[in-house]
Amino acid sequence: MASLPWAAIVNILARLPVKDLLRYRCVSKLWCSLIDGPDFIKMHLNHSMETSSNLGLIRAGRQLHWVGLDTLNKAVRLKPPSEQVTRDAHFGKFMKVPISDKENPGKFEFGTVGFGYDPVNDDHKFLRMTHYFGRDSSSFESEVKVYSLKSKTWKRVGDHLYHGYHCESGVLVGNSLHWMMRVRFPDSTSVHIVVAFDFVTEKYWEILLPDKKSKQEYGVKESWTKLFSVVPSDVTGVFKSATPLAYLKSARQVLFDLDGEKLMVYDLDTKKAKSVRKISECPKCLHTFISVGSLVGLGGLGGGDGENSGKKEGENGDNREKQEQQPGGQKR
Repeated sequence: MASLPWAAIVNILARLPVKDLLRYRCVSKLWCSLIDGPDFIKMHLNHSMETSSNLGLIRAGRQLHWVGLDTLNKAVRLKPPSEQVTRDAHFGKFMKVPISDKENPGKFEFGTVGFGYDPVNDDHKFLRMTHYFGRDSSSFESEVKVYSLKSKTWKRVGDHLYHGYHCESGVLVGNSLHWMMRVRFPDSTSVHIVVAFDFVTEKYWEILLPDKKSKQEYGVKESWTKLFSVVPSDVTGVFKSATPLAYLKSARQVLFDLDGEKLMVYDLDTKKAKSVRKISECPKCLHTFISVGSLVGLGGLGGGDGENSGKKEGENGDNREKQEQQPGGQKR
């Protein structure tokens, strides 16, 4: 390696998995400084995103499991110390997130949590939405809160009047999480839309569902493009929902999650589907997410000691939340 130009060494290292890079930090002080440096961390992440490498699945149920997307074989269980933490599967470190009290306890509720990044303020954030219902369908309230890993505080953000279509954590595109939700009108009619929450502005915005004619501009009703379709006859077995997760390396195959019980690979050319063999040590899950392995730390997560650094409501800055009179919400 000593005969290779330094630029070539950096280029090779930027293509390696995180677990290998963490070992190679021990090669020398120079390598350690390189791998820990912000420029290399960005370079490694950009390469992973551009080439769809270092990808894995997070399968969430009663437990969390990580599965490598390249092999889709054995699952690795993630063992956080409590139920409400953010966990880095590659560094093996964690950060506890303090629980924020709900403002309408006792009412019937359901909700969801989400996680995203605010590049303007260099801050990772949790979103927590709770929907409250009374005895009739017209009695509906919501509560939305955001937790900042940078300030280590919860705060309320603007209310919304959307009814959750699924109790899921959303799909992250850019700086926004997206959900399929429903808007109800006074005449009892309703319409389904895509609702997005922007982690930079901490506001909601809407994307109308597509018409038959479409173009290709993100966020505009007329800008939907049909990528592919799957008909029931192409898939064997019985299932309620099929969630597309990712293109595989060939880009002509799509990985689906079927009811949280099994994975399916659909070939876009042959129009045939095949089940992925059962993943070892991975039980049925509620949700499956794509994970990109990177060296990016969450505040003190990547290089920190993993101790609880959060603050409960009412400590160091939470008075600001209680003084705000805007409606908003969260979900555990």
